[in-house]
Amino acid sequence: MLSHDPEVCAAACWHIPVDCIGFTGLKRAIRDFDDCTHQVVDIAHNLFSRNRPCKATPLSHLAARLSLHELIYNAYYIDAGEYQVVIEAQKGEITLDDRPYRERKRIYQQLEHMERAIAPQI
Repeated sequence: MLSHDPEVCAAACWHIPVDCIGFTGLKRAIRDFDDCTHQVVDIAHNLFSRNRPCKATPLSHLAARLSLHELIYNAYYIDAGEYQVVIEAQKGEITLDDRPYRERKRIYQQLEHMERAIAPQI
């Protein structure tokens, strides 16, 4: 979620050590950014800190840019373990690895294909 905008990504890389994300420092670093960016960071913070309330609401998501919807879905996939976050501090990049999701999808498609092939025989 933090890599959606190069400026946010650059600010986030300074606040991501090996084992966590420093959201307090990140929020200070982006205080002059637009509301949509603040929502994205708040959703990301909520993803990593389930015990804190998220300031972004479903109604605010509807009013946000369409790209925010994709970020929210990515957050759910990360939370479910379907996507993995890859942080490359030397390059200043944060990317998503969706191989687990693609592998599960491939397996499900194979199972569906086998089910359709076997169903007429039963």
